Amino acid sequence: VKTYIVQDWQLRLARVVLSFFTLISVVSGLIYTAENSVNPNISNYFDALYFAVTTLTTVGDFSPTTWNGKLIVCASILVGIATVPAQAAALVEALIDREKVRNGDTLPKKEDSVIQT
Repeated sequence: VKTYIVQDWQLRLARVVLSFFTLISVVSGLIYTAENSVNPNISNYFDALYFAVTTLTTVGDFSPTTWNGKLIVCASILVGIATVPAQAAALVEALIDREKVRNGDTLPKKEDSVIQT
């Protein structure tokens, strides 16, 4: 039986990464469902994934054609505005903590998670 201790910064980093992937995946699926039958630019899931990534990070190449698609985009932008800065701050904090651990500094003691395999 191997025992692994998962440190707090590792858990925070995992939460940040999973949050981003969840947001992108959900938005992609919703956009695909709303737009694939009427929008020639979104003919498969990967087109919807491209659309979601470009919409949440930049202006985007094309726009939705249905009201459902437009509502999904508006909601995803609002959710992205609310969550991305908080997640970015958590990511930076996790990376700073990782560097402190690498340099031998001690972090305030929190309960580590123990995983046994």
